[in-house]
Amino acid sequence: MSKTSLLNEEKKRIRQEILRKRAALDSEYIERYSKLLCEKLMNTPEYKCCSSICLYMPIKNEIDVRHILENAWACGKKVYLPKILQGDDGLYMDFYQYDKATPLIEGPYNILEPDSDDALVPDKDTLIIMPGAVFSKDRVRIGYGGGYYDRYLSHNPVCKTMAVAYDFQVLDKLVCDVHDVRPQKVLYI
Repeated sequence: MSKTSLLNEEKKRIRQEILRKRAALDSEYIERYSKLLCEKLMNTPEYKCCSSICLYMPIKNEIDVRHILENAWACGKKVYLPKILQGDDGLYMDFYQYDKATPLIEGPYNILEPDSDDALVPDKDTLIIMPGAVFSKDRVRIGYGGGYYDRYLSHNPVCKTMAVAYDFQVLDKLVCDVHDVRPQKVLYI
């Protein structure tokens, strides 16, 4: 087996193990932890200084970052959500503006996406909150295997990045590949 195959198998094994733990969480725990973590995020300098914030629609017991929406809008920040689109080379991700009047529609992975044509123009004042399955204390991230955030951020390195996670999602060390993009900060309690 090649080194890349072994790495991918190890990432898959760790991802499955952590996602099983996350799937077992009850709704009260998710709500309480999400509120605490969103509060922590909103007190960071990165959040306070950003003019645009990219969130995600939580699925499968992810940290519910929707607790940030009202504060972001009240502070005059533009909010964006990811959208999966078809390009010449296959599927790719971009971010589109989301506000209270924007309808949400189901995307290719059954995740709600904004029905908006107002695409993000990323800059140094953009903060992207990255979802993920597993993280390490040195900020290695294992996503869900599609590479969407890795590709987006490799083309838009000017953006600030942060991830939020349950404490059991953050391990001491993880294996990573050269194309894996690490968030600049991982928040957990």
